[in-house]
This record gives sequence, C-alpha cells and structure tokens, in this order.
Amino acid sequence: MSSPLVLGAAPGPLSIILTPNTGFTAEIDAVLNGAPYLWPVGTTARITFDSTAGDVVQTWEATITGSAMTFTATPAMVASVSSGMAVRLYLNPGGSGEFLWLSGRVEVVG
Repeated sequence: MSSPLVLGAAPGPLSIILTPNTGFTAEIDAVLNGAPYLWPVGTTARITFDSTAGDVVQTWEATITGSAMTFTATPAMVASVSSGMAVRLYLNPGGSGEFLWLSGRVEVVG
C-alpha cells in the first residue's frame, strides 16, 4: 500500500495584537541553523486584514533588508483593523511565487 500524495502545506499560525491609537512595528528575523539568513533578493511579503465578509480591508507591505522583514503601520492604519478580523501573511521568496505562509486572527487590546 502506498502513502497518500500530499501537495502543499497548511499555513502556520499567526496572531497579531494591536493597541488602539498607537502605531505598530514588528520584525521577523530570518535564521537558519542559528545564524542570520539573508532573504533572497526580490523577496516580498504582505499582511492582509479581511472583514468578516472576506473582503481585504487593508494590506501592510513589508520592508525587507538583509535578514530582517519589518512591518510598520501608523495609528490611522491600526484604527481601521478590528478584533477578530482574519489576518494573513503572504510570502514571495526571491520573486519565485507568492504563497500563504501564516494565518490567524487579530486581537485589539487596551
């Protein structure tokens, strides 16, 4: 009996916690075998926030420098995001094709 063929992978879990009336900055540092890993040239990433109807309400693009992937949002950008919204992080390593890397929900506290 052969094993089933599995194509693709489920996205990993993502939780974003926001505070009203403040900006947001988060950095993802790539590490491989304990050492900084440089994102391939041309890598892009974006976070989308979806309404309960499934419409994209907002997209935050990452700035990628060396091994750091940084997401930054102003207080006005944060204000349009609500608790419970779906959040998805899409990654396009080196321009090779975008995929859903992480997904979860937003929590607004404070």
